[in-house]
Amino acid sequence: MAITISLMPVGSIVTVEPMGASHRHSTLAAIACLSIGGGCATEVVGEPPAALDEAALLADNGIFLDNGLELTNGSDIGNGIKLTNGFNLANGIDLANGIKLTNGANTIAPPPDSDLERWIDVDPTMRLRIIRYEVECALAPDTAVEVIYREQSFTFTGLTGLGTSWLEGMMTATDQERVSACLLARVNTRGRVLRITLTGPYSGLDTVTSADLASYPNREATYYGNLFQTLPAAYIAGFGCGSRACMPGPNRDTCYCGIVATGGLCGYSDLPYDTGCWDSSLGAETYFENPITVYVAQEWPGGACASDADCIYYNCAAGGICGGAGAACNFGEMCDTSCSDDHVCGGAGLPCSVDSDCASNHCAFVTDEDFLGTCS
Repeated sequence: MAITISLMPVGSIVTVEPMGASHRHSTLAAIACLSIGGGCATEVVGEPPAALDEAALLADNGIFLDNGLELTNGSDIGNGIKLTNGFNLANGIDLANGIKLTNGANTIAPPPDSDLERWIDVDPTMRLRIIRYEVECALAPDTAVEVIYREQSFTFTGLTGLGTSWLEGMMTATDQERVSACLLARVNTRGRVLRITLTGPYSGLDTVTSADLASYPNREATYYGNLFQTLPAAYIAGFGCGSRACMPGPNRDTCYCGIVATGGLCGYSDLPYDTGCWDSSLGAETYFENPITVYVAQEWPGGACASDADCIYYNCAAGGICGGAGAACNFGEMCDTSCSDDHVCGGAGLPCSVDSDCASNHCAFVTDEDFLGTCS
């Protein structure tokens, strides 16, 4: 079976059900929060942080990836701090940074003033959540990791087992891609519930049943890349600025997606998931064989809805159509028709063919022979 997740708004408390050896359909939840622009608690770098909100940290929160997971010598992690030696979160043995995932020790305990501690200090809630997600994506359900940060202890447990080579030292390149895809599939900047299921060419994710498709009927996107490279690669195929990995920019149809590049491409597959993808701007050099394809419960624009929660973009119009005329929008892809400059689907000045295309319910034609009019 596939693995299902709900990406939920900040403030919810959820229970994670571990995946049994013979039952690989697990339900977890994810609370969306941003690493920038609010939504998550942050701490001042260089000062001991206040006690973390353990309930919020241990609940499934969405992540925002503003950089990769290999921070090499001299890397600037976004706030002026330069790392002296660097570290790579794909490495399960890094004594200088307190990472010991061999011989059953399974601890991540960054020493004072280590590179890993400095990295977490930038945003303890978000960065510890990224470590937690890495544990869940990489390790099996029977493996737990104790993370000790500034005298606080957290226990994170594996779920999908996509990168078990992490327990032997440096993850293999294949495992790095698998874990990266899993992390990317759990990105969410929206702060709203999105019910998703993860599928891919891996044990536990490679069987999509009719029951799965009944509950999650709409294919959302495919996520792939390698976040652990010196130059991190992160892609989404099948989405533009409207992706939950992105935040709206200052103008309509602009956005900020951190390191994630939208507009990726995947090869044809007769399976319910993609098996190989690349970055169209760089060609075959960036081919990735370990993507994850996500299906969602909510409807795309044009689908029927009774409330905002029924829509991928949380914009159910009064007429009961996701992204229908009068619905809110930031990007054209959020609408069944088009998004106006004042962020309304079918707003004034947009082209139309019938009255129902317009928020005003009036499509004006210059002559009776015109096939295309303008929303008034």
